[in-house]
Amino acid sequence: MKWNSTICALLLGASLAGCNSGEGGFGGFGTGLGALTPDLTQDRDGEYTILLQAFGGPDHVKSAKHYRTGTENRTDWAGLFLVHKADRSQLFWGRYASEENAERNLAKARQWEAPNGQRIYARAIVVRVPGKDDIGPPEWNLRNVTGEHTVVVGEFHNLPAEGLRPAYNKRREDAVKYCRELRGAGEEAYFYHGPAKSLVCIGTFGSGIYKQREDPDTGKILVYLDDPRIKRIQEEYPELKVNWVAEVTYARDEQGNRVKMGTSLTYLTPIPREPGYAPPTSLEGHRLQELQWNR
Repeated sequence: MKWNSTICALLLGASLAGCNSGEGGFGGFGTGLGALTPDLTQDRDGEYTILLQAFGGPDHVKSAKHYRTGTENRTDWAGLFLVHKADRSQLFWGRYASEENAERNLAKARQWEAPNGQRIYARAIVVRVPGKDDIGPPEWNLRNVTGEHTVVVGEFHNLPAEGLRPAYNKRREDAVKYCRELRGAGEEAYFYHGPAKSLVCIGTFGSGIYKQREDPDTGKILVYLDDPRIKRIQEEYPELKVNWVAEVTYARDEQGNRVKMGTSLTYLTPIPREPGYAPPTSLEGHRLQELQWNR
Protein backbone atom coordinates (compact mmCIF):
# COMPACT_ATOMS: atom_id res chain seq x y z
CA MET A 1 0.00 0.00 0.00
CA LYS A 2 2.68 2.43 -1.05
CA TRP A 3 2.03 6.06 -1.68
CA ASN A 4 3.21 6.88 -5.16
CA SER A 5 3.43 10.28 -6.79
CA THR A 6 3.61 11.03 -10.47
CA ILE A 7 4.33 14.59 -11.43
CA CYS A 8 2.68 15.67 -14.68
CA ALA A 9 3.64 19.14 -15.89
CA LEU A 10 1.94 21.01 -18.73
CA LEU A 11 3.30 24.20 -20.23
CA LEU A 12 0.35 26.34 -21.22
CA GLY A 13 0.66 27.08 -24.92
CA ALA A 14 -0.75 29.63 -27.28
CA SER A 15 -4.32 28.50 -26.73
CA LEU A 16 -4.13 29.70 -23.14
CA ALA A 17 -1.69 32.53 -23.64
CA GLY A 18 -4.43 35.12 -23.30
CA CYS A 19 -5.76 33.95 -19.95
CA ASN A 20 -4.65 37.15 -18.30
CA SER A 21 -6.19 39.34 -20.99
CA GLY A 22 -9.74 38.00 -20.85
CA GLU A 23 -9.39 35.55 -23.76
CA GLY A 24 -7.52 32.40 -22.80
CA GLY A 25 -8.96 29.03 -23.79
CA PHE A 26 -12.49 30.47 -24.09
CA GLY A 27 -12.06 32.69 -27.15
CA GLY A 28 -14.16 35.37 -25.43
CA PHE A 29 -16.96 34.94 -22.93
CA GLY A 30 -19.95 34.96 -25.28
CA THR A 31 -23.44 34.61 -23.84
CA GLY A 32 -24.62 32.55 -20.93
CA LEU A 33 -26.87 29.53 -21.01
CA GLY A 34 -29.71 30.95 -18.97
CA ALA A 35 -31.21 29.21 -15.94
CA LEU A 36 -29.09 26.69 -14.08
CA THR A 37 -30.09 23.05 -14.06
CA PRO A 38 -30.58 21.76 -10.49
CA ASP A 39 -27.82 19.36 -9.45
CA LEU A 40 -29.07 16.99 -6.76
CA THR A 41 -25.59 15.56 -6.15
CA GLN A 42 -24.39 18.81 -4.57
CA ASP A 43 -24.59 19.44 -0.84
CA ARG A 44 -24.21 22.91 0.62
CA ASP A 45 -22.42 21.48 3.67
CA GLY A 46 -20.46 18.80 1.78
CA GLU A 47 -16.82 18.17 2.66
CA TYR A 48 -15.62 17.46 -0.90
CA THR A 49 -15.29 19.60 -4.01
CA ILE A 50 -13.82 19.40 -7.51
CA LEU A 51 -10.56 21.26 -8.11
CA LEU A 52 -10.87 22.35 -11.74
CA GLN A 53 -7.65 24.29 -12.13
CA ALA A 54 -4.96 26.17 -10.19
CA PHE A 55 -3.19 29.36 -11.22
CA GLY A 56 0.19 30.78 -10.30
CA GLY A 57 2.16 33.85 -11.28
CA PRO A 58 1.66 37.53 -10.49
CA ASP A 59 -1.75 37.64 -12.27
CA HIS A 60 -3.19 34.49 -10.68
CA VAL A 61 -6.23 36.28 -9.25
CA LYS A 62 -7.13 37.85 -12.60
CA SER A 63 -6.59 34.55 -14.43
CA ALA A 64 -8.76 32.61 -11.99
CA LYS A 65 -11.60 35.16 -12.23
CA HIS A 66 -11.39 35.02 -16.02
CA TYR A 67 -11.74 31.24 -16.06
CA ARG A 68 -14.64 31.26 -13.61
CA THR A 69 -16.50 33.90 -15.63
CA GLY A 70 -15.85 32.09 -18.90
CA THR A 71 -17.04 28.80 -17.46
CA GLU A 72 -20.15 30.37 -15.95
CA ASN A 73 -21.02 31.97 -19.29
CA ARG A 74 -20.63 28.77 -21.29
CA THR A 75 -21.99 26.07 -18.94
CA ASP A 76 -24.85 25.50 -16.54
CA TRP A 77 -22.49 24.53 -13.71
CA ALA A 78 -23.78 25.77 -10.37
CA GLY A 79 -21.50 26.30 -7.39
CA LEU A 80 -18.25 27.52 -8.99
CA PHE A 81 -16.06 29.27 -6.43
CA LEU A 82 -12.52 30.61 -6.06
CA VAL A 83 -9.98 30.43 -3.25
CA HIS A 84 -7.18 33.00 -3.38
CA LYS A 85 -3.92 32.67 -1.50
CA ALA A 86 -0.82 34.84 -1.49
CA ASP A 87 0.89 33.03 -4.36
CA ARG A 88 -1.89 31.20 -6.21
CA SER A 89 -5.61 30.92 -6.87
CA GLN A 90 -7.76 27.82 -7.31
CA LEU A 91 -11.05 27.29 -9.12
CA PHE A 92 -13.47 24.77 -7.58
CA TRP A 93 -16.85 23.37 -8.57
CA GLY A 94 -19.50 22.48 -6.01
CA ARG A 95 -19.62 20.80 -2.64
CA TYR A 96 -20.42 17.11 -2.21
CA ALA A 97 -21.11 14.84 0.73
CA SER A 98 -18.73 12.17 -0.59
CA GLU A 99 -16.18 11.55 -3.32
CA GLU A 100 -18.68 9.24 -5.01
CA ASN A 101 -21.27 12.02 -5.20
CA ALA A 102 -18.75 14.16 -7.08
CA GLU A 103 -17.86 11.54 -9.68
CA ARG A 104 -20.59 12.48 -12.19
CA ASN A 105 -19.61 16.13 -12.27
CA LEU A 106 -15.91 15.19 -12.26
CA ALA A 107 -16.42 13.21 -15.47
CA LYS A 108 -18.39 16.11 -16.95
CA ALA A 109 -15.60 18.58 -16.09
CA ARG A 110 -12.89 16.40 -17.61
CA GLN A 111 -14.83 15.95 -20.84
CA TRP A 112 -16.03 19.54 -21.26
CA GLU A 113 -14.55 21.39 -24.22
CA ALA A 114 -14.00 25.13 -24.58
CA PRO A 115 -14.99 26.77 -27.89
CA ASN A 116 -11.50 26.10 -29.27
CA GLY A 117 -11.97 22.36 -28.63
CA GLN A 118 -9.56 22.17 -25.72
CA ARG A 119 -10.48 20.17 -22.61
CA ILE A 120 -9.09 22.72 -20.18
CA TYR A 121 -10.29 20.83 -17.08
CA ALA A 122 -9.11 17.39 -18.19
CA ARG A 123 -6.96 17.08 -15.04
CA ALA A 124 -9.69 18.03 -12.56
CA ILE A 125 -9.69 16.00 -9.32
CA VAL A 126 -11.86 15.57 -6.23
CA VAL A 127 -10.37 17.11 -3.07
CA ARG A 128 -11.49 18.16 0.38
CA VAL A 129 -13.11 21.59 0.58
CA PRO A 130 -10.33 24.06 1.54
CA GLY A 131 -10.25 24.43 5.29
CA LYS A 132 -12.09 21.16 5.96
CA ASP A 133 -8.84 19.26 6.61
CA ASP A 134 -7.32 21.82 8.96
CA ILE A 135 -7.21 19.35 11.84
CA GLY A 136 -4.12 19.68 14.00
CA PRO A 137 -1.60 22.46 14.69
CA PRO A 138 -0.56 24.22 11.47
CA GLU A 139 3.12 23.94 12.41
CA TRP A 140 2.75 20.15 12.28
CA ASN A 141 1.09 20.22 8.85
CA LEU A 142 3.42 18.94 6.14
CA ARG A 143 1.89 21.43 3.69
CA ASN A 144 3.49 24.25 5.66
CA VAL A 145 7.10 23.05 5.80
CA THR A 146 10.01 23.39 3.44
CA GLY A 147 12.06 20.48 2.17
CA GLU A 148 11.81 17.92 -0.59
CA HIS A 149 11.47 14.53 1.10
CA THR A 150 10.14 12.96 4.27
CA VAL A 151 9.87 9.47 5.79
CA VAL A 152 6.32 8.07 6.01
CA VAL A 153 5.84 6.01 9.16
CA GLY A 154 2.04 5.83 9.25
CA GLU A 155 -1.01 5.84 6.98
CA PHE A 156 -4.64 6.25 8.02
CA HIS A 157 -7.61 5.38 5.77
CA ASN A 158 -11.31 5.74 6.44
CA LEU A 159 -13.11 2.41 6.02
CA PRO A 160 -16.79 1.57 5.40
CA ALA A 161 -18.68 -0.77 7.68
CA GLU A 162 -18.15 -4.42 6.78
CA GLY A 163 -19.84 -7.32 8.51
CA LEU A 164 -19.56 -6.81 12.27
CA ARG A 165 -16.86 -4.18 11.83
CA PRO A 166 -18.20 -0.62 12.25
CA ALA A 167 -17.23 2.16 9.88
CA TYR A 168 -13.99 3.99 10.68
CA ASN A 169 -13.91 7.70 9.78
CA LYS A 170 -11.33 9.23 12.11
CA ARG A 171 -8.27 9.09 9.87
CA ARG A 172 -7.45 12.80 10.29
CA GLU A 173 -7.91 12.81 14.05
CA ASP A 174 -5.84 9.65 14.50
CA ALA A 175 -3.06 10.89 12.22
CA VAL A 176 -2.73 14.00 14.38
CA LYS A 177 -2.86 11.82 17.50
CA TYR A 178 0.00 9.63 16.23
CA CYS A 179 1.92 12.77 15.25
CA ARG A 180 1.46 14.07 18.80
CA GLU A 181 2.77 10.80 20.24
CA LEU A 182 5.87 10.95 18.06
CA ARG A 183 6.53 14.57 18.98
CA GLY A 184 6.18 13.60 22.62
CA ALA A 185 8.97 11.10 21.99
CA GLY A 186 11.17 13.85 20.58
CA GLU A 187 10.58 13.24 16.86
CA GLU A 188 10.12 15.94 14.22
CA ALA A 189 6.75 14.53 13.18
CA TYR A 190 4.24 15.91 10.67
CA PHE A 191 0.81 14.97 9.35
CA TYR A 192 -0.60 15.31 5.84
CA HIS A 193 -4.32 15.04 5.02
CA GLY A 194 -4.78 13.95 1.40
CA PRO A 195 -8.04 13.40 -0.49
CA ALA A 196 -8.34 9.78 0.60
CA LYS A 197 -5.79 9.13 3.33
CA SER A 198 -3.71 10.84 5.98
CA LEU A 199 0.03 10.35 6.35
CA VAL A 200 2.27 10.63 9.40
CA CYS A 201 5.88 11.46 8.62
CA ILE A 202 9.16 12.12 10.39
CA GLY A 203 11.73 14.68 9.26
CA THR A 204 12.19 16.87 6.20
CA PHE A 205 15.16 16.51 3.89
CA GLY A 206 16.58 18.34 0.89
CA SER A 207 18.42 17.10 -2.17
CA GLY A 208 21.62 16.65 -0.12
CA ILE A 209 20.46 13.19 0.97
CA TYR A 210 21.68 11.84 -2.37
CA LYS A 211 25.35 11.19 -3.11
CA GLN A 212 27.22 10.27 -6.28
CA ARG A 213 30.09 7.92 -6.94
CA GLU A 214 31.71 6.34 -9.95
CA ASP A 215 31.29 2.63 -10.53
CA PRO A 216 34.86 1.31 -10.80
CA ASP A 217 33.82 -1.43 -13.21
CA THR A 218 31.69 0.55 -15.68
CA GLY A 219 32.73 4.12 -15.06
CA LYS A 220 29.08 5.15 -14.73
CA ILE A 221 28.00 7.68 -12.13
CA LEU A 222 25.76 6.07 -9.52
CA VAL A 223 23.32 8.05 -7.40
CA TYR A 224 22.51 6.61 -3.99
CA LEU A 225 20.82 7.57 -0.74
CA ASP A 226 23.24 8.42 2.05
CA ASP A 227 21.84 10.19 5.10
CA PRO A 228 22.33 8.92 8.69
CA ARG A 229 19.16 10.71 9.84
CA ILE A 230 16.98 8.73 7.44
CA LYS A 231 18.78 5.50 8.35
CA ARG A 232 18.13 6.16 12.04
CA ILE A 233 14.40 6.80 11.47
CA GLN A 234 13.90 3.65 9.43
CA GLU A 235 15.85 1.58 11.96
CA GLU A 236 13.77 2.86 14.88
CA TYR A 237 10.47 2.77 12.96
CA PRO A 238 10.86 -0.12 10.49
CA GLU A 239 7.19 -1.10 10.15
CA LEU A 240 4.60 1.10 8.48
CA LYS A 241 1.57 1.56 10.71
CA VAL A 242 -1.72 1.45 8.79
CA ASN A 243 -4.64 2.53 10.98
CA TRP A 244 -2.41 1.93 14.02
CA VAL A 245 -1.27 -1.61 13.18
CA ALA A 246 1.53 -3.04 11.06
CA GLU A 247 0.25 -3.98 7.60
CA VAL A 248 0.88 -7.64 6.83
CA THR A 249 1.89 -8.49 3.26
CA TYR A 250 1.06 -11.78 1.54
CA ALA A 251 2.12 -13.70 -1.58
CA ARG A 252 1.33 -16.99 -3.30
CA ASP A 253 3.69 -19.92 -3.04
CA GLU A 254 4.33 -22.45 -5.82
CA GLN A 255 1.22 -24.39 -4.81
CA GLY A 256 -0.94 -21.26 -4.97
CA ASN A 257 -1.31 -20.99 -1.21
CA ARG A 258 -1.50 -17.52 0.37
CA VAL A 259 1.45 -17.13 2.71
CA LYS A 260 2.55 -14.28 4.94
CA MET A 261 5.65 -12.50 3.63
CA GLY A 262 6.17 -9.86 6.29
CA THR A 263 4.99 -6.33 6.97
CA SER A 264 5.06 -3.12 4.94
CA LEU A 265 8.05 -0.91 5.68
CA THR A 266 8.33 2.80 6.30
CA TYR A 267 9.48 4.67 3.21
CA LEU A 268 11.02 7.87 1.90
CA THR A 269 8.75 9.94 -0.34
CA PRO A 270 8.64 13.39 -1.95
CA ILE A 271 6.75 15.87 0.22
CA PRO A 272 3.29 16.16 -1.37
CA ARG A 273 2.10 19.61 -2.35
CA GLU A 274 -1.39 20.80 -3.21
CA PRO A 275 -2.76 19.05 -6.32
CA GLY A 276 -2.85 21.17 -9.42
CA TYR A 277 -0.31 23.76 -8.29
CA ALA A 278 3.31 24.43 -9.20
CA PRO A 279 5.12 27.65 -8.32
CA PRO A 280 5.96 29.54 -11.52
CA THR A 281 9.58 30.11 -12.47
CA SER A 282 11.11 32.93 -14.46
CA LEU A 283 11.96 30.52 -17.28
CA GLU A 284 8.76 28.50 -17.46
CA GLY A 285 6.21 31.19 -16.68
CA HIS A 286 2.65 30.00 -16.04
CA ARG A 287 2.75 26.23 -15.52
CA LEU A 288 0.32 23.70 -14.10
CA GLN A 289 1.51 20.69 -12.14
CA GLU A 290 -0.61 17.89 -10.73
CA LEU A 291 0.28 15.48 -7.95
CA GLN A 292 -1.53 12.17 -8.18
CA TRP A 293 -1.53 9.36 -5.68
CA ASN A 294 -3.11 5.97 -5.25
CA ARG A 295 -6.37 6.08 -3.35
